[in-house]
Amino acid sequence: MTKKFIRLSVSIPASRLIILILSFSVLACGSKDDSGPNEEFARGDEIAVRAPSYDNDLSEGEFDLIQRFYNMRAEYASINKLYAARKKELIPDLYTTSSTKLAQQEKYRLILENLDEEFTPLRNDLYRKHEIDEKEFIDVATLLAKNPKKIELFKSMGGVIPKVKIEKRSSRESYKERLEKAKIKVDLSNPSVIHDALSSEGSIVQLDVIKALGDVDDASAAGYLKRFLGSENKVIQIAAAESMCKLGEENGIPVLVDTIGSESVFEVFKLGAISALGQCPDNSGIDEALLGLIKEGQDRNVRLYAAIEFQKRAKIEHLSHLEKMNEIELDESIKATNYKTIRELQYKKEMREY
Repeated sequence: MTKKFIRLSVSIPASRLIILILSFSVLACGSKDDSGPNEEFARGDEIAVRAPSYDNDLSEGEFDLIQRFYNMRAEYASINKLYAARKKELIPDLYTTSSTKLAQQEKYRLILENLDEEFTPLRNDLYRKHEIDEKEFIDVATLLAKNPKKIELFKSMGGVIPKVKIEKRSSRESYKERLEKAKIKVDLSNPSVIHDALSSEGSIVQLDVIKALGDVDDASAAGYLKRFLGSENKVIQIAAAESMCKLGEENGIPVLVDTIGSESVFEVFKLGAISALGQCPDNSGIDEALLGLIKEGQDRNVRLYAAIEFQKRAKIEHLSHLEKMNEIELDESIKATNYKTIRELQYKKEMREY
């Protein structure tokens, strides 16, 4: 992948609409799917879904195209699963806020635009393999969503609907698992391997190795990470700072503090930086930054995560300041989080005095 890819994206192309329609289609016929072998159908010169068509009627063109649609459905779902995993990898782990608002989605537009650019060739190869184009695929998905009776009619005419195995969602693959699969061992005794991986600018391998370097039980691993603290790519920069903290180095702390305090940084990166701060040692600068964010931050979700992280770091000397802040706090979730922190600090104070 290129540096352009890591700039990140979030448009909503036709393929996202297909995912929704596919979900409906799976639910509409998932438990009733036939499991017989796929039949081969000859493609006509001009096959198209002709709408509108009555629910109790299915043309030869529709039948043929619907069969092709179902034949490629499992592979298409696999690509979408990979797409979703890649998107989550580019969005920091702590990003659990709702991004359904148009304003939120616009923030991440570049992420999905570049992801779509990466995954479009995969989908196009699939269309060619099953001799169906994107428009035909969308037309069939729309037809089945609007006319569920077509599904039963298709099966009654001998159509085969291969089963799509819906797996229970397990925890997503970690960077350690991906590196193991790729046979990349992050070991300081193999500097050439680390150097090659870190030179893969903008790639998931580069990001994974940066994260893995934080697990090396040797502070000298920080030498590989320092140059990434100034990266223009926020995902890389935050990952490098987090790994530095895991190694006991404080060089990454200013990067994370600056990130959460900057008005020009997107919410998603602030959340990622707050998550990374959880790996950093006690530091008065972090405490001050989190308190300032809780009190004056503009993004509600960022303020809430700052309150949650501060709860882990709060000290008795912060008690009176936090109590005054909470008296004027209007957000109920943040107020409740601060209140829990206050109670814990009050208990610690009582135990010390006792």
